[in-house]
Parts: sequence; structure tokens; C-alpha cells
Amino acid sequence: MRWLLAAGAAGLLLVTALSMHGCSDTSGDGGQVRAGHGPTTVTGGVPTGYTRDRAGAATAAVNIVQALTQAGQGRVTATAVRSALAASHPGPGLTKSMDIASGREHDSNVLNVLPAAVTVESMNPDTAQVAVWTVAVSRDSITPRDPVSVMTLWSSTTVSLVWEHGDWKAKDLATRSGPTPDEVVAPGSGSPLTLPLQGGYYTFYVD
Repeated sequence: MRWLLAAGAAGLLLVTALSMHGCSDTSGDGGQVRAGHGPTTVTGGVPTGYTRDRAGAATAAVNIVQALTQAGQGRVTATAVRSALAASHPGPGLTKSMDIASGREHDSNVLNVLPAAVTVESMNPDTAQVAVWTVAVSRDSITPRDPVSVMTLWSSTTVSLVWEHGDWKAKDLATRSGPTPDEVVAPGSGSPLTLPLQGGYYTFYVD
């Protein structure tokens, strides 16, 4: 059963944006995107524009987690993330994450964060709370001549969203390590993984 769960999680890693029907120009200068529940626009490498429903909130939460990761690598700026995805008054967890990602220079190392499962824990027209279970895959080396190191890290992020200016914005977030696939064969009653999971994901690149 553990193998089946790990295989199922691995399958879900192939997909990222909810119910996406295709995309057009995704340039960092303001490309337009066509997706069932968003995003609709990519500005400065940051996707925005989500539908005011469960799938839109789930997609926004995933992209917020990923955008902060991209900012931490210097691939997009923390200023762009703050402007596009943060609420007017972000909470301490989100503020700390944006501060950590600020001023990073782009390097050759790669860290990609992919959603294994997404759960909308609560939802109303103005707020949503979404749990995103992710695996981070890093590839790096200290110098170009050193052996390449590849590592994976499982973590869970809870994203609090608010509806502002016609879009879902991140109010706050909290991240903790785990669980790993071998720990969730029978997740505890308090785990978001026991709740219904969102399905219908695709992946697209913004580079």
C-alpha cells in the first residue's frame, strides 16, 4: 500500500495548474494565459488572475508557493511577487518568506517545488485556506567542477488567501517539513490529506 501511495503521489507531480486548457504567450513582460481557473496573466515571471472558486483558490495557492521559490533563486524578484500575489496587509509568515527571498541573485543551481496534493480546507467568497503538500527537488554543486547533488524534500504549506482587487492574494502562509510518502499511508485525522483533494492539474513553464 505504501508503494501505491508513493506511485500515486509521483503521478500527481506531473501536473501543477488546475484545470488548464492551454496557454499562449507566457513572457515575463506581461504575457496572456488561457486557463480554466487561472492564471490569466504572467507579469515579471509571476502568474496572476484566478477564478473566484475552489479551483481558482487552489491554483493560486500552488503558484504562490512556487513563485516564492522562484524568487528565492533569483529567477523572479521578490518585489514582483509582493506586488502581484501578496495581500495589502500580509501576515508575519508571508512577510518573512518574502524578506528571505529578497535580493537573491540568479545562479545555476535549481530548486523546483511541485504539488503532490492540494486541499481546500475552507472557502467563502472572500477568503480561502489551502493546504499544499509539495516535494522540492534541488540540483546544485558548490563549484562547477564539483559533483552534482540532487536532493528531495517533502513539506506542507498552508496558504491563507483573501479576495482583493479582483484576484486571490496571499494573506499569510506557514510551512512545515513532511510528511514523506511513507508516513501518509494512513494520515492522522488532523491531516489535510484526509480531506477531499483537488484534481485536474497540468504544468507549464514561466521562464
